[in-house]
Amino acid sequence: MHGWKFISIFFLLSLSLSVSAQDERISTARPGFTDAVEAVPKGIIQIETGLFTNGGKLSGGDQYKLQYNTTAVRIGVFEYTELQIAGGISQAFFKGTGIDSSDGLLSDPIRIGFKSELLKGEGYKPSLAFGSHVNISTDTSLYRPDMQMIFSYPVDEQVTVASMIGLNWLTPNYSTFTWTFKIGINLSQKWAMFGELYGYRNGLIATQAIDGGFLWNNGTFQIDFGGGLGMSREASDWFGNIGLSLMLKPKKEIE
Repeated sequence: MHGWKFISIFFLLSLSLSVSAQDERISTARPGFTDAVEAVPKGIIQIETGLFTNGGKLSGGDQYKLQYNTTAVRIGVFEYTELQIAGGISQAFFKGTGIDSSDGLLSDPIRIGFKSELLKGEGYKPSLAFGSHVNISTDTSLYRPDMQMIFSYPVDEQVTVASMIGLNWLTPNYSTFTWTFKIGINLSQKWAMFGELYGYRNGLIATQAIDGGFLWNNGTFQIDFGGGLGMSREASDWFGNIGLSLMLKPKKEIE
């Protein structure tokens, strides 16, 4: 499988590269779609969870989906590399003329993988990270690999520009290209906001959307909320999310 070859090469390269010292401050992939360029420091566990909903018009009515629990657990296992485990529970609803139906609760694919910092930005140099995962469907024997490159550049103390590009392999010879572009603005020491464009191309089908949101972060705890609109026919008409994130630091040994 071509996907596994690319992932293996980048994993070995990521472990061999070094970056400067890490800051033990929570940095999450929420509430947007661009992953954080920073890896969780070694020995620290970070939990990111929330509620996500999206919907749109279908022939004869409206359809929307609720993801009741989108949770990611990130564990710092090496100096600049983290282990990632994510999953969720979702349910789809349809409302139309004389119709009001819903599917049962479904378990979303389990996502297991890693992310490694490759470069810590200094001056005009951007920060760079590589991540890869395998997505395991809980109701089938389907295993789908993916990989991402994440870039981040601090324009100044208030504004940061970030981007992510990736590939998801649906089959060994069929992949989907994904991309994001995000601008983050620090409003104060704890409050921030962001705006983001993202999309993917699957064969001849291209999907684009725009989203934004706000977050409150005190260093180890984050509250966030956001939403967006689809910009193409294939995208959801609207979506929104709210979440919490927590960094768990080990207790320091008493001398």
